[in-house]
Amino acid sequence: MMDDRREELSASQRRHYLEHALEFTDACRTAIGRVRAAGVDVRLKPDGSLVTNADLEAERAFRDAVGVHYPEAAIIGEEFGETNPGAVLEWVIDPIDGTTEFAKNIPLYSTIIALRYKGLPVVGVIDQPALNIRCYGSYGLGAFQDGEPLRIDDLTPDWIRGAERIALPSRATFLRHGEAGHVFDAVARAHPNFRIFHTGYAHVCALTEAVDAALEWRVQSWDVAATQLLVEEAGGLYRDVEEREEPGFGRVYSAVFGKPRLVKRLAELMSGISATEEPA
Repeated sequence: MMDDRREELSASQRRHYLEHALEFTDACRTAIGRVRAAGVDVRLKPDGSLVTNADLEAERAFRDAVGVHYPEAAIIGEEFGETNPGAVLEWVIDPIDGTTEFAKNIPLYSTIIALRYKGLPVVGVIDQPALNIRCYGSYGLGAFQDGEPLRIDDLTPDWIRGAERIALPSRATFLRHGEAGHVFDAVARAHPNFRIFHTGYAHVCALTEAVDAALEWRVQSWDVAATQLLVEEAGGLYRDVEEREEPGFGRVYSAVFGKPRLVKRLAELMSGISATEEPA
């Protein structure tokens, strides 16, 4: 019996899936650029988040492209939900991760694409069109940025004494799904050299060692769909620290990822405090 179901796929199959994922990413880039040139329409979703016509057009382009090559596969997307649930192959997309940034002309938004095989990540892509940066990889075949291998080296214990750089979402993010500002406060006190980076931009920063670790708090599955595979293929560590059901949002996830020694410390810290009540 195989230890990892992904070993059922040959290296050539996984490489082929990655090639298609990059094609699908190109289709999303084209759709986003076309909308940007024609004019962006911004609307408010019922949950209070923003959506633009670029989000919708990019996800449509992705679904059309997947449908040509993988008509039996499941597709899970932020804007149009899930089709073909239960399929062995699941394509996942967040067409614009960082819609607020996109709508406000801040060039830190990303397109996130992933493929799961029997529930396990096989392919991941984080694409930043405005910065012309693309990180991608496939299980067992490595992770890359624009053709160059990604490598996350570990920190020495001496380095984790205040110089370590951490990417955190804003404190408001910790208040969105429950009063968890104390989690932000505890992490910021323990690691004061932090930056307020979030969405796929923070993930790319962790992959490229611009920061030593990054943290996500109660996000949905498509927000982190590509990250675990890419981080692990680059030699880093990805740790889930919380998973819960959130009314009106579904399943949400909290995770920390980056350089292994620092990730272990952060995961221990977060796991110890996330279950506690907000101090009075």
